[in-house]
Amino acid sequence: AVANAPPTSAIARDIALHYKNLNFKIKDASDVITFEGAFAPSVGQAAYVTSCAALGLASTALVLTIQFPALGNAWYLMCLFSPFAGQYYWENAERVETVRVKLVTSDDDATTDIVLEASKDEIERFGEELPYNMKGMKRVRGVFDNQAKKEKAEA
Repeated sequence: AVANAPPTSAIARDIALHYKNLNFKIKDASDVITFEGAFAPSVGQAAYVTSCAALGLASTALVLTIQFPALGNAWYLMCLFSPFAGQYYWENAERVETVRVKLVTSDDDATTDIVLEASKDEIERFGEELPYNMKGMKRVRGVFDNQAKKEKAEA
């Protein structure tokens, strides 16, 4: 085995704790561990989508007012449809995220590969928050990485 390398059980505990902290639940724990987490819609994002739709419709109304002055400012009534964007977001934003993790240890116990099947966002979060390297890549710490770790430790 590699010196100072964590055992497979410690890696599995780290991964389980990581997803437990993100409010995922273990759905299946066989050879492949399946985590499942529900994501609810956000009031802030619904308000943001509504305001972006209102701004976009107001801009369109401005252009149409200039292009077709016969209707006057009636084009701005389109802005009344912007809450429907927030409503659409609110009704469709809830989703269930599934993450599958498999730990594959080499025959000589020198390396342990973590096979992760998840969305792109979850894979990126996993790579940022856990100290494991992606296969074929080296981890290069950025200027702010140590500062972020200190802030997390203080919180």
